[in-house]
Amino acid sequence: MSNRKDFLNSRGIIRQFPGIFEMATCGFWTSDKLKKSPKTSPNGEDKLQEKSPQATQDTPWSVLRSVFRRSYSDRSPGDLASELRKPSPSLYSELRKYLKDPDWARAFVKENGVDTLLETLKSLQGRNLEEVQLKVECGQCLRLVMDSRVGLDYIMENADYTQKLATALDTDDIPVKKQVFELLSALCVYRPDGYTRALESLEHYKSLKQQRYRFQLVVDEMRSSEVVEYTTALVAFVNCLVISPASLNDRVRIRNEFLGLKILEVLNRF
Repeated sequence: MSNRKDFLNSRGIIRQFPGIFEMATCGFWTSDKLKKSPKTSPNGEDKLQEKSPQATQDTPWSVLRSVFRRSYSDRSPGDLASELRKPSPSLYSELRKYLKDPDWARAFVKENGVDTLLETLKSLQGRNLEEVQLKVECGQCLRLVMDSRVGLDYIMENADYTQKLATALDTDDIPVKKQVFELLSALCVYRPDGYTRALESLEHYKSLKQQRYRFQLVVDEMRSSEVVEYTTALVAFVNCLVISPASLNDRVRIRNEFLGLKILEVLNRF
């Protein structure tokens, strides 16, 4: 228990209650990272550059490289999104590579790729080790999509997808739940109305499980968690929920809801 306390204290997370809500401990998602966009060269810059004699020579190796490069970039986002309905480790590995290309990721989102990932995350029940691994890999790919403007904008503009994220929380798989809470934290810090989407997710889960309070899931998970990394993700999510509203009254109201669920008693365990 002391090791867990030292771990969390080293990150400035466990403090006196209102101190915990004075900072957004979202180490997984930062606004600077989300605001990054790929650099583009000025229009026509490539055309003005003269090709060197060495660059104009077609060697066997350069031809071979160009063939493989074309086969990589020509992979259709729509085709891959369709294939992901029957997931496999190799497909997720392939998807992670493609998602590094912002243009490809944008096309993937437009082809309902986010919908496919969320539906898969929901359908994988973790009945065996293979399904658990697939669910984790699916969540990792979804996180890559969210680590960009296009992915987060898509979630923000489609309220039903935040409900699907909440449905994915109905599992015993700690890594999966950790990924979902990190995604919800990202929504909170991305746009002023992002926390509204996160609240909608919790409301949907409350209705699904017939619970009385919308934050009951979060506090219960903190109370039962024995995994330090998961506890850290939960506390970070609480921080994001409380500091995100522009209205002081809203911040106080959310803070009081957590107080009413005895979150202080939970934090005192650490």
